[in-house]
Amino acid sequence: MVIVSLDVGDRRIGVAVADADGRLATPVGAIMRRDMAGTRAAISAIVRERGATLLLVGVPLGPNGEETPRATGIRAFASGLGAAVGLPVTFRDERFTTQDALARAREAEPVTPGRRRGSRPPPSAHAREAARRRVDAMAAAVLLQAHLDEMREMAGLALQDTLADAIAEAATDAVAEAARDTEG
Repeated sequence: MVIVSLDVGDRRIGVAVADADGRLATPVGAIMRRDMAGTRAAISAIVRERGATLLLVGVPLGPNGEETPRATGIRAFASGLGAAVGLPVTFRDERFTTQDALARAREAEPVTPGRRRGSRPPPSAHAREAARRRVDAMAAAVLLQAHLDEMREMAGLALQDTLADAIAEAATDAVAEAARDTEG
């Protein structure tokens, strides 16, 4: 299953994709939201190019997990997008993904000898926009990685349950067989 993750914002949509094994999320980039047709075309191209089978879309829930007006709007946008590209859409709470992505970007910022982190001259408008795009893509990757990790954990728990059931069944069968052997 190939999953494309979207971090939907007012100006940009961060995009990430999972590897074929569903283990690692990789930021792809960000799509500028100029008009609906262009946005759908850009996402459709990524979906086709990557062979996606699912769209994972982050929704900004409120502090107590409640639906917000923004989350409702994103759900409507993503549902229409899923129908347009022919893929199912799964939604996931995206609270704190952008903050996590910003923290990761700061950690990855190179430090020039003799300078402290963040002590460079102010970046140009182009550089600021490029940085915002990277953060949006990283936020989509953070969202997707959390989803992949949760799915792997759930699969592991399901496997443990299956193994426990098989062991219990084998033990029950062994006890029954031993009882038949002692009777006869």
